[in-house]
Parts: sequence; structure tokens; C-alpha cells
Amino acid sequence: MTQDNDAVAERIKAILVAKDKNGEYVYSKQEVRDFIVAAIFEMRLPVTPELQGSVHSFFGDLGLTEEPTPEEMVEIVRGYFREHPLNPTLMAEFTSWGRSVLSSADGGYEETAEKIAAIRTVGGDGKVHPPVAEEKQPDVKLKRGLT
Repeated sequence: MTQDNDAVAERIKAILVAKDKNGEYVYSKQEVRDFIVAAIFEMRLPVTPELQGSVHSFFGDLGLTEEPTPEEMVEIVRGYFREHPLNPTLMAEFTSWGRSVLSSADGGYEETAEKIAAIRTVGGDGKVHPPVAEEKQPDVKLKRGLT
């Protein structure tokens, strides 16, 4: 990882584990986990060892009794995010941060800007809605019973 990548990773971590003035986490473990899973599906992030716990927790909480096909998995993930929208404040914070990074960077960040914009959608009701994963085969095949 380059020094720039390290700085980005630290800023992302700072947003996800931010605390309020009372010392409480701003975002719940579930909100952070859901954001990470959405980013993996929407931005095609690799499922690194650091992210595997979030993925396993997500699919474990779904209570699947059988291993879904890739097509079924897409529908399961879409359905989950329709019922459990991402925290709009968390989405707005990442959007704001992403814009500030991009405005201070050179043209090498254009592709990243498109990826960040892809996970933020605002519907006709004015609310931020979850990402909808494209129908694609995921990078990870989960084993039954893993949490």
C-alpha cells in the first residue's frame, strides 16, 4: 500500500469508527457491516481477510438454510438492502469526504469518483436508497454455517 492509500484507509476507518461527544460509536456494528458489504458488491471490492468477517456476519445473519446460486445471492442482497437501507448520514459522510478528496487530487481519481457515486442513489422520495448490485458472480463462495 502506498502512503496515499494508507491515508485513505485510515480516513475510511476513522469515519466508520467515529464516536460522538459522549464516547459512543456514531454508527452501529450492523450499519458499518452493511456499508462494507454494499461497497463490496457495488464497487466490486476484493474480499480481503480484513473484510471477510463482515461478509460472513452479513450472510450468517440472513439465516440461509441452503447455499444460494449467484443469481439467488444477488436477489437476496437486493432484498436485504430494500428492507434495510444504508444509514443516510453514513452515506452522506462518505460522499462529502469523497468529493473533498477528489477536488484536491489530480485526474487519477476519476474512476474512484464514479464508483463512489454508484453506491449513492436518491430516489423520487428524496431518500438515499441502498445500492443495487449488478447481476454478477461474487468473488466469494460462502460455506454454510459460517458467521
